[in-house]
Amino acid sequence: SININRNDLKASLPGGIHVAPAELLNGTIYMQSLGKGRAIMNGDFGLKPSETGPFINALVQNGITVQAFHQHLYDLSPMVWFVHFRGIGDPIAIAKGTRNAIKVTSTPLPQHTPKHPPTPFDHKKLAHILGGKAQVGDSGVVVVDVDRAEQIHLGGVAIKPGLGVATNVAFQPLDKNG
Repeated sequence: SININRNDLKASLPGGIHVAPAELLNGTIYMQSLGKGRAIMNGDFGLKPSETGPFINALVQNGITVQAFHQHLYDLSPMVWFVHFRGIGDPIAIAKGTRNAIKVTSTPLPQHTPKHPPTPFDHKKLAHILGGKAQVGDSGVVVVDVDRAEQIHLGGVAIKPGLGVATNVAFQPLDKNG
């Protein structure tokens, strides 16, 4: 999986609670090998309202299937929209097509992951309690992925939980100002 940081998106919930991009706004691209030079990609991307049309058009122009277009949190301000998409075929072509769509947004590229992002949370304990795997992202956000028990099919292909179909539980540290 590849996380695409949307530090250019600034949003908050009612009460002035700042939402860290690493918790709910970042995009994620998942790739699974199908063998014989083929892969399936499943993606989810947060967008500014002005980016939605150009992003969806770029996906379609690059042969990528749009699966869903909706809001994850209806009360974000400003509003952030999410597009879920998939591609099946040559992984390099799929990656290039996805990059073409990302380039129509204000997403800062290239990106760099912090070596050891700090968090005030015991991410191992959170993962143990929820029965999943934890990752620490930017701003100290801990995301625990809990795999689904049943087999999931996407575009007619049996996929692994790591293709973005696990249940994600995110913990964002809040400062005294939210």
